Amino acid sequence: MLWVFLFLYFILTSIDCGAGFYHFISRLRNEEKWTEPVLSRYVSPVWEVTNVFLVFFFVGLVTFFPETAYYYGTLLLLPVSVSLLLLIIRGTYYAINHYVNKENRIYLFLYSISGLFIPASFVVIFPLSEGLFYAEENNQWILHYTQLMTHPYTWSLIVLSVVSVLYISASFFTFYSHRAGQVSLTKRMKKRTLYTAGLVLLFSSVCLYLMNEHSPVLFERVMTNSLLFSLALIAALWSIYHLQFQQFGRACCFMLIQYAFIFIGYGKAHFPYLLYPHVTAYNGFTTSVMSQALWISLSIGLIVLVPSLFLVFRFFIYDKEYVKGKR
Repeated sequence: MLWVFLFLYFILTSIDCGAGFYHFISRLRNEEKWTEPVLSRYVSPVWEVTNVFLVFFFVGLVTFFPETAYYYGTLLLLPVSVSLLLLIIRGTYYAINHYVNKENRIYLFLYSISGLFIPASFVVIFPLSEGLFYAEENNQWILHYTQLMTHPYTWSLIVLSVVSVLYISASFFTFYSHRAGQVSLTKRMKKRTLYTAGLVLLFSSVCLYLMNEHSPVLFERVMTNSLLFSLALIAALWSIYHLQFQQFGRACCFMLIQYAFIFIGYGKAHFPYLLYPHVTAYNGFTTSVMSQALWISLSIGLIVLVPSLFLVFRFFIYDKEYVKGKR
């Protein structure tokens, strides 16, 4: 269930953050007259929903597995602080844009860049969870920041997260702008989707190569689950195929299927380790009474959130009148 929350957050925030970047690019090219209305019609009703899934994920992680708070609370103090700062910058932009009703290019630049690097700031968790870049010294857990931020494996994950954000967002807005009847924007987003799809495949290969060198245990487990990653590759190619034939809705669906397979595959490869090799899903689990209460609470949260998300998409994303700006 926690993996579902994380997946939903990743997809929604990628669309949202990518929209901010493409909006900034359109301002630089003086194309905002047809780009800004389409992007803002998506962002306005959805942006407040996305962070709820992140909150549910972290609350569930810490409460189901209390030991993770001890380890990750020390190791991730600085990375999470950076993530919170980026989230504050984005939230400040929304407030200024809403109340002042006038865009400033500097604010827009900070908004777009912070959006791109929010997912990137979170991916540093992955090499840490694989047992890299930290050590125990004098009964304290120390994160080696220099090694973390200068290592090619870390930067391959960061670049992959950035291009994934751009790819997911471009794929969705190709479909969304087509529904809005914006032919010119649809063509531009289609080109960006094809370009970023190639970059995703390229940097995915780079990450696997570096994983084999620096995290061989995880790489071996990834190869054990190679069927899921092969299905992700097939879904990606199928998405590109439908994109070429102007079937943008199907292309977007196969893109989502692609990342669903990636999430499932990586999750299976990493299981049962939450922090290799110290915390697993077995030795770090909470008490049975607490777990039952948490299952009920998270299930209720999921039951409330998913229909709410469906209603948001039903009335603001799939409503042709709204998408075309007629209401």
